[in-house]
Amino acid sequence: MLTIKKILYPIDLDTPGENIVRQAVSIARQFGAQLHFLYVNHPQAGYRTPYNNEDEVALAVRGNISWDELSDVVVHYATSKGELEDEVNNYCEAQKIDLILISHKHHSKLYLKLFDTAQECIVNRADIPVMVLPLSKDTAP
Repeated sequence: MLTIKKILYPIDLDTPGENIVRQAVSIARQFGAQLHFLYVNHPQAGYRTPYNNEDEVALAVRGNISWDELSDVVVHYATSKGELEDEVNNYCEAQKIDLILISHKHHSKLYLKLFDTAQECIVNRADIPVMVLPLSKDTAP
């Protein structure tokens, strides 16, 4: 039987995520699991990325959800720099993560023919279960 004690949500802080953060917290609460938020800085982002440490990620996440909603869930915040799928995979191995949550963004057919999405890259590299959370229609790009 699958035991879920640690859940990772690689968070995209450039997209409004109140709905997804709430869903991630709710799922962690249902499993009685720790919730890890990981923000990955792409190597080419350089100075343009404002989230360089765990405190900045925590503040951004807490801007999407109230303190009360987080009170009964153990939450960890982390940052990393590199390719998203590599950093997610490395974090999962290091922290012994049991489940990855990803949000789903809708893209045009042309975009999908030319590029792999970040979500596809994570799924393709994952050695553990991945759960896809849909963005609400009002926050979808």
